[in-house]
Amino acid sequence: MTYLRTGLTLTTTLALSAISHPPAFAQEGPGLTGTLSFSQGIEWSDNEDLDSATSGSTLTSRTGLGFALQSRTRAETLSFRLGTDIIGQSGGGADEDFRFQNERAGLDYERRGAGSALTFSARYAEGDLDDRTFAPDPINAPDTFVVDDGSLASTSLNAALEFGIDAPFGLRLEAGYRNQDYSGTTDPDLTDSETISVDALARFRLTPTRAIRALVGYSVEDEEGVPDDIETSYVGIGIQDATSGGLSYSADLLFDRVESTTTDDGVGIDVSITQTRPRGDIGFDVSSRIDEDGRRTEASVRQSVALPTGGLAYSLGVVDLEGDSSLRPRGSLAYNRQMKSAAITATLALEPTTDGTTVTNDTEIVLDYSREINSRAGWSAALSYRVADELGGAGDDERAAARITYSQALTEDWQMNAGVEHVREVDGGGPSESSNTVFFNIQRDIAFGF
Repeated sequence: MTYLRTGLTLTTTLALSAISHPPAFAQEGPGLTGTLSFSQGIEWSDNEDLDSATSGSTLTSRTGLGFALQSRTRAETLSFRLGTDIIGQSGGGADEDFRFQNERAGLDYERRGAGSALTFSARYAEGDLDDRTFAPDPINAPDTFVVDDGSLASTSLNAALEFGIDAPFGLRLEAGYRNQDYSGTTDPDLTDSETISVDALARFRLTPTRAIRALVGYSVEDEEGVPDDIETSYVGIGIQDATSGGLSYSADLLFDRVESTTTDDGVGIDVSITQTRPRGDIGFDVSSRIDEDGRRTEASVRQSVALPTGGLAYSLGVVDLEGDSSLRPRGSLAYNRQMKSAAITATLALEPTTDGTTVTNDTEIVLDYSREINSRAGWSAALSYRVADELGGAGDDERAAARITYSQALTEDWQMNAGVEHVREVDGGGPSESSNTVFFNIQRDIAFGF
């Protein structure tokens, strides 16, 4: 087992808000704006590939290039992004010429009218899985932890069209396409796949707050190594409502069907209840659905609390997985606090998953602390621990990392970052590997308008 999926997006940005530069297009008014981004850095690592038998010390030059453009009017928003890294290395057994790495592109379009909306997005990302990557698929799985060599190219297209947003009858149509192409990997679970999906939701409003709805969806996945396509479909009916006291709920009764080499189907439910309170919301969720790994039934309570200097959110529940004889706990915790010249965030997630035969407990803990030294400088520290515990097996994966970064605004436009990082990792129950890295870079964003 070489990957961890928490089911929650918990990756925390290691940036100092006192000196970070927001994108130039992050403005509310209309117009056409853009940003050119440039960074140049150098890194030294004593075991970059986390393989002490072959890695050795490595010196890496990393040049980052990015371009972003956004057009905004009263009814439409269009944004476009491009980026890549130019990597050159010496040491580690062999010198390498400069090459492009981490290519990425994105396009987003949104148009809103009187009671209707159209959205479209396209993403492409390609990068190495070099035992350091926590988000190898930032398009569709930003919470995936992969311990493997090789690379991944990922493409996705998504479109949604909605009518009658405030009318008695409303309709929402969604379509999606996703492609994942792995190369040079050793994990048999990392297989190429292509997925197409369509979903529709029709809403019939009975009162200003109460509505009944009909749902239908279909997806087909072509996965390498699987003789037949995986076809998943569902159809259902539900109700949603909200009261003047701040209580809102939705409940759906569905019929799920999965067809591949075998067929699995059954009745499913999705229920969510939320009570709004002055300092935050409290809610309860219960779900029982069938997918390609069998039936997954879960129930959890959640609460968010607004604090004078931050916030706290948590959830706690249990999961029953098909093929597992025990109920498994699941939960999450997120805390943040903003002080006069510092900030702290802490996140915790526990999520049991299954591939139909093996149950894995995925755990993630992340701590971040940042402090402003003055108006131009600051430092941050981050600790993280992630483990995929394969129950009843020896294929456990662990990764612990510690990082300290110092940031300095050199001029109004240029920023410098320097720091050290220590990583310790265990792949599939094998021997422990560790690396130490020292890095230095400078970066600049050039904003312009038309």
